[in-house]
Amino acid sequence: MCSNTLYHQLLAEMPLNELRRVRGLSRKALADMLHAQQPSIAKMEGRTDMY
Repeated sequence: MCSNTLYHQLLAEMPLNELRRVRGLSRKALADMLHAQQPSIAKMEGRTDMY
């Protein structure tokens, strides 16, 4: 498996809160980008059935 493929596979499996932190985004910034409310982002990050 090439490193690029592995990178994309790991990125797709990364939990939302980790992905957000790696990107250097706050919940508020992510909410603004998604046109959502910050509490909605917090709720999504807490869900275990999304992974």
